[in-house]
Amino acid sequence: MNKLKRSNNKVPKKISSYQRRKREIRDLEHTKAKLNKLLDVSRNIMSEMHLRALIESIMQNVTIVMNADRSTLFIIDENKNECVSYVAQGSDEIRFPVGVGIAGHVAKTGETINIPEAYKDPRFNSAFDKKTGYKTNTILTMPLKNNADKIVGVTQVLNNLEGTPFTKQDEMLLGAFSSLAAIALENAKLYEEVLAEKNLNETILENIHNGVLTFNLDGKVITVNQSASNILGIPSNELMDRDYKVIFRDKNQGIMEAIQRAQVSSHMIQLFDIDYIDQKGKTSHINLNVKHPTKTKNVSIGQLLVIEDITSEKRMKSTLTQYVSKEVAEQILNNEVSLQGKRQKATVLFSDIRNFTTLSERSQPEEVVELLNEYFDIMIDVIFKHEGTLDKFIGDAIMAIFGAPITHEDDPRRALQTGIEMIQNLKLFNDRRKNRGLSTIDIGIGINSGDVLAGNIGSEKRMEYTVIGDTVNLASRLEGLTKQFPHKILISESIYEEVKDQFDLEYLDVVHVKGKNIPVKIYGVKDSHYPDFNGVPDDSSTAQTV
Repeated sequence: MNKLKRSNNKVPKKISSYQRRKREIRDLEHTKAKLNKLLDVSRNIMSEMHLRALIESIMQNVTIVMNADRSTLFIIDENKNECVSYVAQGSDEIRFPVGVGIAGHVAKTGETINIPEAYKDPRFNSAFDKKTGYKTNTILTMPLKNNADKIVGVTQVLNNLEGTPFTKQDEMLLGAFSSLAAIALENAKLYEEVLAEKNLNETILENIHNGVLTFNLDGKVITVNQSASNILGIPSNELMDRDYKVIFRDKNQGIMEAIQRAQVSSHMIQLFDIDYIDQKGKTSHINLNVKHPTKTKNVSIGQLLVIEDITSEKRMKSTLTQYVSKEVAEQILNNEVSLQGKRQKATVLFSDIRNFTTLSERSQPEEVVELLNEYFDIMIDVIFKHEGTLDKFIGDAIMAIFGAPITHEDDPRRALQTGIEMIQNLKLFNDRRKNRGLSTIDIGIGINSGDVLAGNIGSEKRMEYTVIGDTVNLASRLEGLTKQFPHKILISESIYEEVKDQFDLEYLDVVHVKGKNIPVKIYGVKDSHYPDFNGVPDDSSTAQTV
């Protein structure tokens, strides 16, 4: 009987030991499953670079790993010092200051908070539950720290589905996960910053008028903008990954040699006004810059090639604003005005500095250049103000056109008003020079209107817009005649008939001028248009040091 009792007492012990081992095995398998899931999550996180998709993946997997009802990941907005929920399962975006609430406290202090019963913890704010209807029981909140031990966010899981508090083991699991998540978040942010910079660079590149190509160390194209495609006459997709020797083969040996020189030089290789022949045999004129940039420690990173198209039309248009006002240039650049040769009516103005040869001979070259630059700046502003075209400088003389390439009904009036304001501005110019102890100058102006031949004249490598004809010659002769009359502006009969009712003019004489068989009537602009002018008498003895 006693033996039987002893035997019966041993049976429960064997069952208890078996059950205990079974529970341990089940717990180990459960832990192993969590660790395997954590490993899978870490792999998924490291393979995802897009921030929004990354955070959604984080929250989906952390809920599974932690066997929680829902999870939230807060990112710290440093600019506003706020915690922001990028993904909050079961609710809309949540935003609150760092330091406020449980998650805010963790974001500020970096402490881990594990609350077994939320409503018994004074730090828990039940107002959110009342608003949403959700019942919070257990809370585990942990900081996300990057490699520099800086808090970049907070992970919060709610309500263990087993109905028990989160354990120390759960804290270890979430801590391991949070470390991986913090690193992945930093990588994703860096990726987005690099991507944004790349997009910005590509946008800038596509808006550059010059062609830009970059080559890798093997000489193959890795970057190309649309301008380069247009200039080279090759689609962008066909340029990518092509060797520069294929692109510039045959008739473009000079370009290939420049690229090869740049490979062994620390300086930029520049070629100006060279020919580029495309695959169809079309020739363009280009400027070329090739640079072999390097990173630190002289490590080569490939080559940069910049191509500027300077074909005759583009070359002329690119310098157009030097000759006409901005408004006129825009009309020409928009192809609203033709620059081809044609006969038309125009008004031509010539101005010249009196006794400039004597003045320059008695002055230092630097002083003469300074005087001319300041004088020309003032006079060009007046010409552009009335939408005239600066044709050219001839030494100290200025030739301006009114009526070409842009025509106005009142071009003669505009030209004469320009001449009057040039005299008025000359007075201010002379006053400033007097105050600086420098000599003053005087000018003469001749204006004529009539038929001209206007258009681009020159060679393919140097083209300029100008007008030619008898009308131009007479304007120049009138300017020369100002030396014989007290009037500073002389005009022809054609100008007089157009503006006689608008200005104070007087008939002077009929004169024979060089190049014309028939005498011409000349008229002068009375001094009433510039009564305060005090120019320099036409006497070379008055020339002083500039």
